[in-house]
Amino acid sequence: MDEPFVGRTAELAELRRQFELAMAGQGRVVVLEGPAGGGKTALIRRCLPGWAGHAETVLLSGDETELALAGGLLGQLVEHSGEAASAELAALLAGGHADPLSAGSAMLTLLRARSGATPLAIVVDDAQWGDDLSLRALSFAARRLAADPVLCVVACRSGGLARLPAGLVRAAAEHGARLALAGLNTAEVTELAELTGPPGVGRLPSRAAERLREHTDGIPLYVRELLHDLPGQMLRAPGVTLPAPRSLHALVGSRLTACTVDAESLVVAAAVLGADCDLADAAALAGLDDPLPALQEAIGQRLLAEQSAAGRRRITFPHALIRAAVYQDIGVARRAALHRAAAGLT
Repeated sequence: MDEPFVGRTAELAELRRQFELAMAGQGRVVVLEGPAGGGKTALIRRCLPGWAGHAETVLLSGDETELALAGGLLGQLVEHSGEAASAELAALLAGGHADPLSAGSAMLTLLRARSGATPLAIVVDDAQWGDDLSLRALSFAARRLAADPVLCVVACRSGGLARLPAGLVRAAAEHGARLALAGLNTAEVTELAELTGPPGVGRLPSRAAERLREHTDGIPLYVRELLHDLPGQMLRAPGVTLPAPRSLHALVGSRLTACTVDAESLVVAAAVLGADCDLADAAALAGLDDPLPALQEAIGQRLLAEQSAAGRRRITFPHALIRAAVYQDIGVARRAALHRAAAGLT
């Protein structure tokens, strides 16, 4: 059963407009970006039933474990296509001789052949994990489909936008759209709570809904997780600190586990000191004489970030929820000892 869908009115309208232009023979490219859990896939799924009666749809998706698999997305396209239409592209991939130009040309031929009979909507989800060969071939083809009945939707995480070829992003600007999904607003969080919350939650007061929105940045996945994991009384109590959503808690935990002892100690010390702090204070609390290697590692794991400050080196967390997840994982005894030590520092 699909998750209830709320909001995204403007984005749905723009995708519908781009689809109609594509079906009229004006090929369109849409780049859809947003945070993990922000609703990109849900938005696409919301559109698919309306597209199905007017166009053939092809769904491709990147995978983090297949980044090094050259032609991975192209292989999915071949699997979704008839043998005759995909023969050229399939031969290139099988022979191991594909490059962005030859693969892009073969992909263009394939998409034109398929859209010649029926308009085509091709969706690439999780494009931040698409392999380089496939993404560059897609860029080559998409830039040349401006007069074909093809809609190309490329969805990626905000942090992974840099992995998309510049030509693909430029194609969206020239004949399409670039949509950035923001978090849900307070009214939409209230609606989502009514639709998905367990019986004990019900309709949240506006202040409680706003607190939940602010805590999660309105990211639908995080909102739903906290609605299911926390009792309604806790969601309504203004003085209670809300925890990190479970999916983010697990992700942060895996990143911490991958860190060296020094980097883990620095991140934990920073979490105890607050939302941001001087690097020197965090290093002293973590017992590090030279914290820079640990800081570089923590930044690479997307657990900490540098904050500009005149004459001082300060650190912060990329998001308040990351600090909340780290803080939750500190054992009671260790947390108490660190707080006592931090009191001595300040």
